Amino acid sequence: MPKITRLFLIVLIFYLLHSGGADGDMIYLKDGAEYKGKIESVTQETVSFQSDKTNKVETFPRSEVIRLEVARKRKGDEVTKLENLKDELLNSLVKSAPDRTEHPLAGYLTLYEEVTITITPSASGDSVIETRRVVRKVLQERGIGAVANNTVTYLSKDEKVEIDFARTIDSSGNLFHIADNAVEAGSVYNQTPEYENLHRLKFALPEVNVDTITDYQITRTKNKTGLLTPYLIEEYFQYREPLLKKVVAITIPKNLDLQTKVVRPGRTLTETITPFPIKSGQAGEDKKYTWTITDAPRMEQAETDMPPYQDTVPVLVAALKTTPVEIGQAYFKMLEKNLNTTAALKKKIGELSAGYPPEAENKEALARALYDYVAKEIRYIEVPPAEYSYEPKPLDLIFKNKSGNSLDKTYLLYGMLKIAGFNPDFLWIRNQSAGELISEVNSLGQFTTPLVVLKLPASGGNDQIFYLNPSFDTVPFNNLLSAYQGASGFLISRNTVPAVKTPLNEAGQEAIQNDFEMTLQPDSRLVVKKTSRLSGESATQLRDYKDLKPEDLNKEFQGMVNRIHPNARLIDYQISNLKNLEEEVRLEVSYEIKDYALKAGEDLMAFKLPEINYSAFEVGRAIRNYPLDWNSRVMESNRMKIIIPDGYRIYYLSAGISFVQPDKFEYEAVFKEQGKEIIFNDHYTRGAIALPPEEYAGYKQCIETRANLAKEWIVLEKVSEKNK
Repeated sequence: MPKITRLFLIVLIFYLLHSGGADGDMIYLKDGAEYKGKIESVTQETVSFQSDKTNKVETFPRSEVIRLEVARKRKGDEVTKLENLKDELLNSLVKSAPDRTEHPLAGYLTLYEEVTITITPSASGDSVIETRRVVRKVLQERGIGAVANNTVTYLSKDEKVEIDFARTIDSSGNLFHIADNAVEAGSVYNQTPEYENLHRLKFALPEVNVDTITDYQITRTKNKTGLLTPYLIEEYFQYREPLLKKVVAITIPKNLDLQTKVVRPGRTLTETITPFPIKSGQAGEDKKYTWTITDAPRMEQAETDMPPYQDTVPVLVAALKTTPVEIGQAYFKMLEKNLNTTAALKKKIGELSAGYPPEAENKEALARALYDYVAKEIRYIEVPPAEYSYEPKPLDLIFKNKSGNSLDKTYLLYGMLKIAGFNPDFLWIRNQSAGELISEVNSLGQFTTPLVVLKLPASGGNDQIFYLNPSFDTVPFNNLLSAYQGASGFLISRNTVPAVKTPLNEAGQEAIQNDFEMTLQPDSRLVVKKTSRLSGESATQLRDYKDLKPEDLNKEFQGMVNRIHPNARLIDYQISNLKNLEEEVRLEVSYEIKDYALKAGEDLMAFKLPEINYSAFEVGRAIRNYPLDWNSRVMESNRMKIIIPDGYRIYYLSAGISFVQPDKFEYEAVFKEQGKEIIFNDHYTRGAIALPPEEYAGYKQCIETRANLAKEWIVLEKVSEKNK
């Protein structure tokens, strides 16, 4: 028997498995030609292939064939006309689909979406089968891309995702089925193999054009769920384009219970709970929960500073019933189990503890030393826990690898503090950008961010509480990023699991304070020396400059000065405490602007304040549909001293402005004439982190008033005998 080559063997196996072939097979030839169609036969010498374009069967010598791709045969792939597809739902949707005149603003319609979830208990953990079918119609050119290109993510270690079918129906009822070369699956984090779990399935539906309808179904299988491997259901009932109907159905056995909450349900969302007998031969009953919404309009146009998507639309949140204590006890047990301590880790903790005797007053200093080590010396890997695992790696492995994601870095700090004699707590929160925490549904899957909470004795007998996030080497001890402030969560504990809300910084802790000393020269050149002190998020962002090379840092600051004025030239700059997390970040920049002031004739010179270029873009809309939403309070202040040229005096100077909404926002600007100097001080504070639409008008007036100040001219007049 002649030797069968590897190519022939592989193709033959696929050919036998997919007997009869399927439209969507591909053949690639040495001359660069490639054809889509159907493999008719494969022998050791030839390949017979029917091309879609010619509909003729051609036979190619094996020596001319580089590669064959055999399309997977999916349900309905053999059908080419809608009328021959025995699918009453799809036929009905196609016949009744509205046209663009009924939805003139929409790019596409979701005609129907159905999500069917079945949870089955087992000894090793409950398994889940989730099927999602989506039928859409394209109304305008801008809707083609969104409908044709689809993405699904899944955790590859315990989940599997398959495309059951995917097809496009044109206006004549022709069916175009997806080909395998339009499907791509791969890892999202393949650059960090130690955290490689999240995969992405991308697929492009064929022949999508205006007035075509697409129909696809995907099945996700999750092998195991549990307290530490949560399955959280979050289903949205409103999109950025109209949704005509959506059904979510969850089936669970009698011995399980479901916790559910629908937020902002709207008038057309209904809920039903139906017990019914399960398949014959099994004991007990299943329970089926169904939510249905009809005619959900497209979302209002996006607005600046609006709440997260999750906080603006109707959403169902559901999970198998449990309690915070059950989750907390299971998680605490796992944390304790993974607290493996090697000699190397003990040695490092000993080195960091040197110089800090065990007296109470040195406790905070030692905690800061441990925090700085984890923040700076353990490389951060940007893979969120929800996209890898809610279980940290063993403590000794994290220390050995000298790297970790937010969960592993936080766990390393937690463990090092425990080994050093502290009694830290582990805290899970849901950060602000993920939307509100739904307290009625207990699931680890609602949480996004781990923190360490540390209580230390303080003067007066009270404990001082520190919230620690060691993920980033730019965030100081006891300083939370704005998205983690005011966030809800719960502490992990052996017994009770209390709900916690992280503290919200005062405006002065999220501040930018600028001091300017400026001299206006007779030739209209402005020389500026600016000193800035930054705290909170602004300081964290500036600390990212610490890793730049000198030449790159020079480019950054020259660019910064050029954005102030096209004629600006950088003279010098200095940044202090970028790497020292214990000290305030300070920035000093000197620059000059040639021809800054405008001259009117021989006697007048006019200019605007540099860098006071406030924008009112945020409040450009006349009214708002959504609340204003920010992560933190803020404070910004400027103090300016401008020395005017000899021989000039002030001809016009603004009187300043003041706008105050107590406890919400305020702005004040004051101009003063002081001999040969112009003094300008302004101060903006926003004490609120959210404003409802009905309070938008006052905020709009404040921001617009501040922006108008940037347009004010300062006019100088040359002193002469006539105007002395």
